[in-house]
Amino acid sequence: MGWRSILVMALIGLATSSIPAADIVWIEAERFENCGGWVNDAQFIDQMGSPYLLAAGMGEPVADAVTHVRLPRSGQWRLWVRDRDWTPQYHPGRFQVVINARAAGPVFGASGRPGWRWEDGGLYELGGRVELRLHDLTGYYGRCDALVLAADAHWTPPAKRAALAALRAEQGGVSRRIENRGPYDVVVVGAGWPAAPRPWLPPGRAPTSRSSRTGRCWAETPAPKSSFRRWASGRARRKAIRSIPARRA
Repeated sequence: MGWRSILVMALIGLATSSIPAADIVWIEAERFENCGGWVNDAQFIDQMGSPYLLAAGMGEPVADAVTHVRLPRSGQWRLWVRDRDWTPQYHPGRFQVVINARAAGPVFGASGRPGWRWEDGGLYELGGRVELRLHDLTGYYGRCDALVLAADAHWTPPAKRAALAALRAEQGGVSRRIENRGPYDVVVVGAGWPAAPRPWLPPGRAPTSRSSRTGRCWAETPAPKSSFRRWASGRARRKAIRSIPARRA
Protein backbone atom coordinates (compact mmCIF):
# COMPACT_ATOMS: atom_id res chain seq x y z
CA MET A 1 0.00 0.00 0.00
CA GLY A 2 1.50 3.32 -1.08
CA TRP A 3 1.71 6.47 1.01
CA ARG A 4 -1.07 8.09 -1.04
CA SER A 5 -3.49 5.28 -0.15
CA ILE A 6 -2.55 5.55 3.52
CA LEU A 7 -3.08 9.33 3.41
CA VAL A 8 -6.52 8.96 1.78
CA MET A 9 -7.60 6.39 4.40
CA ALA A 10 -6.39 8.65 7.19
CA LEU A 11 -8.31 11.62 5.81
CA ILE A 12 -11.46 9.52 5.51
CA GLY A 13 -11.01 8.40 9.11
CA LEU A 14 -10.68 11.99 10.30
CA ALA A 15 -13.76 13.04 8.33
CA THR A 16 -15.94 10.29 9.75
CA SER A 17 -14.71 10.51 13.34
CA SER A 18 -14.99 14.29 13.76
CA ILE A 19 -18.12 13.78 15.86
CA PRO A 20 -18.39 11.14 18.63
CA ALA A 21 -20.56 8.11 17.86
CA ALA A 22 -22.76 8.97 20.86
CA ASP A 23 -23.71 12.25 19.13
CA ILE A 24 -25.02 10.51 15.99
CA VAL A 25 -28.06 8.26 15.74
CA TRP A 26 -27.85 6.50 12.37
CA ILE A 27 -31.01 4.84 11.05
CA GLU A 28 -30.88 2.63 7.96
CA ALA A 29 -34.27 2.95 6.27
CA GLU A 30 -34.42 -0.74 5.34
CA ARG A 31 -34.09 -1.61 9.05
CA PHE A 32 -37.26 0.17 10.14
CA GLU A 33 -39.26 -1.93 12.61
CA ASN A 34 -42.30 -1.83 10.32
CA CYS A 35 -41.77 -0.99 6.64
CA GLY A 36 -45.51 -0.52 6.05
CA GLY A 37 -46.10 -0.35 2.30
CA TRP A 38 -42.47 0.56 1.53
CA VAL A 39 -40.34 -2.22 0.04
CA ASN A 40 -36.67 -3.07 0.55
CA ASP A 41 -34.84 -2.49 -2.74
CA ALA A 42 -31.46 -4.23 -2.55
CA GLN A 43 -30.50 -4.42 -6.24
CA PHE A 44 -28.08 -1.46 -6.09
CA ILE A 45 -26.04 -2.43 -3.04
CA ASP A 46 -22.92 -2.67 -5.22
CA GLN A 47 -23.35 1.00 -6.20
CA MET A 48 -24.76 2.47 -2.97
CA GLY A 49 -23.31 0.24 -0.28
CA SER A 50 -26.76 -0.35 1.19
CA PRO A 51 -30.36 -1.22 0.33
CA TYR A 52 -33.01 1.49 0.57
CA LEU A 53 -36.77 1.77 1.01
CA LEU A 54 -38.93 2.31 -2.06
CA ALA A 55 -42.57 3.49 -2.03
CA ALA A 56 -43.84 1.42 -4.96
CA GLY A 57 -47.55 2.23 -4.81
CA MET A 58 -48.13 2.61 -8.57
CA GLY A 59 -49.77 6.00 -8.01
CA GLU A 60 -51.38 5.25 -4.64
CA PRO A 61 -49.51 6.43 -1.50
CA VAL A 62 -48.32 3.46 0.52
CA ALA A 63 -48.65 2.91 4.27
CA ASP A 64 -46.10 4.60 6.54
CA ALA A 65 -42.84 2.93 7.46
CA VAL A 66 -42.37 3.25 11.23
CA THR A 67 -39.49 2.79 13.65
CA HIS A 68 -38.34 4.00 17.07
CA VAL A 69 -34.94 5.13 18.32
CA ARG A 70 -33.67 6.09 21.75
CA LEU A 71 -31.52 9.21 21.99
CA PRO A 72 -28.57 9.24 24.40
CA ARG A 73 -29.63 12.62 25.80
CA SER A 74 -32.26 15.33 25.48
CA GLY A 75 -31.62 18.51 23.53
CA GLN A 76 -31.58 19.84 20.00
CA TRP A 77 -31.03 17.27 17.27
CA ARG A 78 -30.68 17.96 13.56
CA LEU A 79 -32.34 15.57 11.12
CA TRP A 80 -30.59 14.55 7.90
CA VAL A 81 -32.32 12.42 5.26
CA ARG A 82 -30.55 10.70 2.36
CA ASP A 83 -33.00 10.54 -0.52
CA ARG A 84 -33.22 10.82 -4.27
CA ASP A 85 -35.36 12.97 -6.54
CA TRP A 86 -35.34 10.35 -9.28
CA THR A 87 -37.01 12.60 -11.89
CA PRO A 88 -35.90 16.11 -10.89
CA GLN A 89 -38.12 17.97 -13.35
CA TYR A 90 -41.31 16.42 -11.87
CA HIS A 91 -40.43 15.20 -8.33
CA PRO A 92 -42.70 12.11 -8.44
CA GLY A 93 -41.26 10.38 -5.36
CA ARG A 94 -42.15 12.92 -2.67
CA PHE A 95 -42.46 11.94 0.97
CA GLN A 96 -42.34 13.36 4.48
CA VAL A 97 -40.50 12.32 7.62
CA VAL A 98 -42.74 12.49 10.68
CA ILE A 99 -41.06 12.84 14.09
CA ASN A 100 -43.28 12.13 17.09
CA ALA A 101 -46.42 12.81 15.00
CA ARG A 102 -44.98 16.09 13.65
CA ALA A 103 -44.03 16.46 9.96
CA ALA A 104 -40.38 17.40 9.73
CA GLY A 105 -38.81 20.12 7.62
CA PRO A 106 -39.27 20.10 3.84
CA VAL A 107 -40.92 17.58 1.58
CA PHE A 108 -38.21 15.08 0.66
CA GLY A 109 -37.55 13.62 -2.77
CA ALA A 110 -38.17 17.02 -4.36
CA SER A 111 -34.73 18.65 -4.37
CA GLY A 112 -34.74 19.19 -8.14
CA ARG A 113 -31.20 17.81 -8.31
CA PRO A 114 -30.12 14.41 -9.68
CA GLY A 115 -28.58 11.59 -7.68
CA TRP A 116 -28.60 10.57 -4.04
CA ARG A 117 -27.98 13.40 -1.57
CA TRP A 118 -28.40 14.41 2.05
CA GLU A 119 -31.21 16.87 2.79
CA ASP A 120 -31.39 18.96 5.94
CA GLY A 121 -34.61 18.21 7.81
CA GLY A 122 -34.21 20.90 10.47
CA LEU A 123 -33.61 21.15 14.22
CA TYR A 124 -35.86 19.58 16.85
CA GLU A 125 -36.03 19.38 20.64
CA LEU A 126 -35.95 15.65 21.26
CA GLY A 127 -35.14 13.21 24.01
CA GLY A 128 -35.70 9.62 25.10
CA ARG A 129 -37.71 7.39 22.78
CA VAL A 130 -38.49 8.97 19.39
CA GLU A 131 -40.90 7.71 16.75
CA LEU A 132 -39.93 8.17 13.09
CA ARG A 133 -42.22 7.66 10.10
CA LEU A 134 -41.71 7.75 6.36
CA HIS A 135 -44.96 9.16 4.98
CA ASP A 136 -45.39 8.65 1.24
CA LEU A 137 -47.21 11.43 -0.61
CA THR A 138 -47.52 10.10 -4.16
CA GLY A 139 -47.09 6.35 -4.52
CA TYR A 140 -44.57 6.98 -7.30
CA TYR A 141 -41.41 5.29 -6.04
CA GLY A 142 -40.13 7.63 -3.34
CA ARG A 143 -36.65 6.61 -2.22
CA CYS A 144 -35.11 6.84 1.25
CA ASP A 145 -31.69 5.40 2.07
CA ALA A 146 -30.96 6.53 5.62
CA LEU A 147 -31.76 9.06 8.33
CA VAL A 148 -29.36 10.63 10.82
CA LEU A 149 -30.08 12.55 14.01
CA ALA A 150 -27.03 14.63 14.98
CA ALA A 151 -26.52 16.49 18.27
CA ASP A 152 -24.06 18.87 16.59
CA ALA A 153 -26.21 21.33 14.65
CA HIS A 154 -23.25 22.24 12.39
CA TRP A 155 -22.24 18.69 11.46
CA THR A 156 -22.91 17.57 7.87
CA PRO A 157 -22.97 13.93 6.69
CA PRO A 158 -20.32 13.06 4.09
CA ALA A 159 -21.36 13.13 0.45
CA LYS A 160 -18.33 11.31 -1.03
CA ARG A 161 -18.90 7.59 -1.54
CA ALA A 162 -15.78 6.38 0.32
CA ALA A 163 -16.36 8.59 3.36
CA LEU A 164 -20.05 7.68 3.42
CA ALA A 165 -19.27 3.95 3.24
CA ALA A 166 -16.78 4.26 6.11
CA LEU A 167 -19.25 6.13 8.30
CA ARG A 168 -22.06 3.72 7.44
CA ALA A 169 -19.91 0.74 8.43
CA GLU A 170 -18.83 2.52 11.62
CA GLN A 171 -22.47 3.13 12.56
CA GLY A 172 -23.46 -0.50 12.05
CA GLY A 173 -24.59 -0.36 8.43
CA VAL A 174 -23.63 -2.70 5.59
CA SER A 175 -20.09 -4.02 5.95
CA ARG A 176 -17.66 -3.33 3.10
CA ARG A 177 -15.97 -6.71 3.59
CA ILE A 178 -16.58 -9.16 0.73
CA GLU A 179 -17.20 -12.77 1.74
CA ASN A 180 -17.11 -15.79 -0.54
CA ARG A 181 -20.21 -17.88 0.23
CA GLY A 182 -19.86 -20.35 -2.67
CA PRO A 183 -19.70 -22.73 -4.40
CA TYR A 184 -23.10 -22.32 -6.09
CA ASP A 185 -25.15 -24.53 -8.38
CA VAL A 186 -26.99 -21.58 -9.98
CA VAL A 187 -25.97 -17.92 -10.35
CA VAL A 188 -28.64 -15.51 -11.62
CA VAL A 189 -26.97 -12.46 -13.18
CA GLY A 190 -29.27 -9.44 -12.97
CA ALA A 191 -32.86 -9.41 -11.76
CA GLY A 192 -34.38 -8.62 -15.16
CA TRP A 193 -36.89 -5.93 -15.99
CA PRO A 194 -40.11 -6.05 -13.89
CA ALA A 195 -43.31 -6.61 -15.82
CA ALA A 196 -46.72 -5.09 -15.10
CA PRO A 197 -48.96 -5.79 -13.29
CA ARG A 198 -46.38 -7.20 -10.84
CA PRO A 199 -43.46 -4.73 -10.78
CA TRP A 200 -42.28 -6.17 -7.47
CA LEU A 201 -41.72 -9.63 -9.02
CA PRO A 202 -38.76 -9.45 -11.45
CA PRO A 203 -38.07 -12.46 -13.71
CA GLY A 204 -35.00 -13.40 -11.68
CA ARG A 205 -37.33 -14.78 -9.02
CA ALA A 206 -38.33 -17.71 -11.25
CA PRO A 207 -34.90 -19.40 -11.45
CA THR A 208 -34.09 -18.65 -7.80
CA SER A 209 -37.44 -20.08 -6.63
CA ARG A 210 -36.97 -23.16 -8.82
CA SER A 211 -33.45 -23.64 -7.49
CA SER A 212 -34.66 -23.46 -3.89
CA ARG A 213 -37.43 -25.98 -4.51
CA THR A 214 -35.02 -28.46 -6.09
CA GLY A 215 -32.39 -28.14 -3.37
CA ARG A 216 -29.85 -26.14 -5.36
CA CYS A 217 -27.49 -23.58 -3.84
CA TRP A 218 -28.02 -20.29 -5.69
CA ALA A 219 -26.87 -16.66 -5.73
CA GLU A 220 -28.04 -13.50 -7.46
CA THR A 221 -25.77 -10.70 -8.62
CA PRO A 222 -26.37 -7.47 -10.58
CA ALA A 223 -25.63 -7.57 -14.30
CA PRO A 224 -22.74 -5.37 -15.51
CA LYS A 225 -23.96 -2.60 -17.81
CA SER A 226 -21.51 -3.75 -20.47
CA SER A 227 -22.65 -7.39 -20.52
CA PHE A 228 -26.29 -8.08 -21.34
CA ARG A 229 -29.88 -7.24 -20.44
CA ARG A 230 -32.38 -9.94 -19.58
CA TRP A 231 -35.91 -8.79 -20.35
CA ALA A 232 -39.15 -9.97 -18.76
CA SER A 233 -39.82 -12.09 -21.86
CA GLY A 234 -36.51 -13.92 -21.41
CA ARG A 235 -34.85 -12.37 -24.46
CA ALA A 236 -31.35 -10.93 -24.18
CA ARG A 237 -30.29 -7.72 -25.84
CA ARG A 238 -26.64 -8.78 -25.86
CA LYS A 239 -24.76 -12.00 -25.38
CA ALA A 240 -23.26 -12.79 -22.00
CA ILE A 241 -19.56 -12.12 -21.60
CA ARG A 242 -18.95 -15.65 -20.44
CA SER A 243 -20.94 -18.72 -19.44
CA ILE A 244 -20.76 -20.41 -16.06
CA PRO A 245 -20.06 -24.19 -16.26
CA ALA A 246 -22.84 -26.39 -14.91
CA ARG A 247 -22.14 -28.28 -11.70
CA ARG A 248 -24.00 -31.40 -10.69
CA ALA A 249 -25.87 -31.31 -7.40
